[in-house]
Parts: sequence; structure tokens; C-alpha cells
Amino acid sequence: MFTLIYNIAKRARERKEESGHKKRDPTSIPYIGILFTPMFDVNKVKKKNAAAANSTSESTNFSKLEKGERIGAGAFGTVYVARNRKTGAFCAVKELKDIDKPESIQKEIKILSQLEHPNIVKYYGHEEDGNNISLYMEFIETGSLKKYVSKRGGALHETLIRKFTAQILAGLVYLHSKRVVHRDLKPDNILVDSQDIIKLVDFGLSKHLAKSVDNHSKLGTPYFAAPEVLRKEEYNSSEEAYAADIWSLGGVIIEMCSGKHPWPDHEPHQAFYKVSVTNQPPPIPDELCEDGKDFLKQCFGITPADRPSAEILQNHPFLKPQNLSC
Repeated sequence: MFTLIYNIAKRARERKEESGHKKRDPTSIPYIGILFTPMFDVNKVKKKNAAAANSTSESTNFSKLEKGERIGAGAFGTVYVARNRKTGAFCAVKELKDIDKPESIQKEIKILSQLEHPNIVKYYGHEEDGNNISLYMEFIETGSLKKYVSKRGGALHETLIRKFTAQILAGLVYLHSKRVVHRDLKPDNILVDSQDIIKLVDFGLSKHLAKSVDNHSKLGTPYFAAPEVLRKEEYNSSEEAYAADIWSLGGVIIEMCSGKHPWPDHEPHQAFYKVSVTNQPPPIPDELCEDGKDFLKQCFGITPADRPSAEILQNHPFLKPQNLSC
């Protein structure tokens, strides 16, 4: 697989050199290049251009982008906000430079291009320039769930926790229906827009299960990762693989409730030991209602088979419809 992708990338670079211009993804936004104009402060312009920023049609028709501030960084690249200087519309640009393992990003691109759901960040397209790749995605100006919780005093009202949990589950049900495991679900990788709509993002550690359900290649964050993920165990079925996201969802709920990640008094290696060696689930916050505590207990089933699917959890009493409206 690596050889195939490498050869494809090599041929693409050769065609670029022969033609003298960069190859465009036909489904992407018009070419805007790896290099941008000087940076701007998004906070000074986003209110002024709020209408354009929220327009999908505007975001997918950029002719020239102005690079803004850095808004994030992940295992494979740095994310910037960019603005169309003519329309004021925004998008997020994930820049990946000097890629020496193209199969990693090609997998992410393949996954992103196949996803379309209200609780999944929108993918607009990508461009390649040698070993550099730019991904163009929906820009959520309000930022991550981690930032959202911090701004509200380090904990959310339980009604809002229920509402966000229901949306995260909706996104997971969709992902799993597409045979995709997120594998790095945590507050940093969950965005909240201005209407309090959840958007799952950053599938850099996602595992597409089209051909294999092995679990040898990637690890999630120790505070949020399931025991079998940390131990790099193989799954016997895709359903067992999806269960890793359910464990991580439990960790996300803990942070929404307490403002702290699971195992807040432990260093990463200590959390790793607790979960992967002693099979201990993180402590459940006392402030949660009984339904909430039961929900977390189900998320933290020690084996994948002990955890309900995302679809089953949608019907848990913790997420009764009357409790979801804020």
C-alpha cells in the first residue's frame, strides 16, 4: 500500500514539474497555493464578516486567501485560519509540510472526502505541492470543546452536557456506519460552533476498516484512550474497534463535568499504567446525576464487548429528549 501511494505521489510530482503548475483536486476549492499573504488577526475581522464566514458556498469558492493566525497543531501539521479577501469568508487550512510518509495523510484525506454530517467538520478539498499538502476545511471560530469548557468556569451545566453528548454520539453513529473509528476523541478534537453545534474534527489517528481491524499502528491520548488501544491489541470485529470511541466519549464527559481530563492527578505514564495494566476506569464525578453515572459506567466497560454501541447509547435515560433542550 505504501509503495502504491508513494508511486502515485511521485508521478504527481513529476507531472507537476513537466507542466510547470500544480495539480488541482477537481473537487477542491480553486487553487490558492501553499504560500499566503501576510497574517491577519482573525479576532479583528470575524465579527465584521460573520455572515460570509458562515456561508458554505462562499467558503468553497475562494479565489485568493489571506493567511491568518495559527489556531491549532496536531501530530501531522499546523492549522491556520484563512480569509477570502474579497468576500470575507473563512476556512481552516491544515498545512502539512515535508511529508515523508504520504500514506498517513492520504488516509486522512480519503476519510474526510467521504464524510458529510452536521456533527462532522466539513471538508472542502486539498492541494499538493511536492511533499507539502494543504487541507481546506470548515472554520469554526468559537474553537474547541476544551476551550469552550474553560471559558465557562471549567464545568458545564448538566443539561448542556447531555445536549453535547447526544451530538457527539450522533457523529460517532455516523462515523461507525462508514466503518471509521475516530481513535483520538477528546475535547481538543471536538469543535463547538456559535450555535452550540458539535463538530468532530482531526481524524489524523482515524482507522478506516475497509480491509483490516488490526490495532497495531496508532495510539490515542493516554487520558482518553481505551485499555485495548493503549495495549495495541487486535480487534476481533469492527464492533470491538468502534468501542474504543465509546471509552473516549466517557473521558470527554468527565472533562465537561469537572473541567479536568480523566486522571487529573496523574502524569500521562501513570494514567497509561492505570488503564492499560490495572484495567481501572477513571473516577466518575460525584456531581453527575445517577443516570449520568450509569452512562459513564457503560462507557468504561473494561473490554470492548462490555461497552454498548453509540447507537444503543443514544437511547440511554441520561439522554432523554426532555433533558436535551437548554
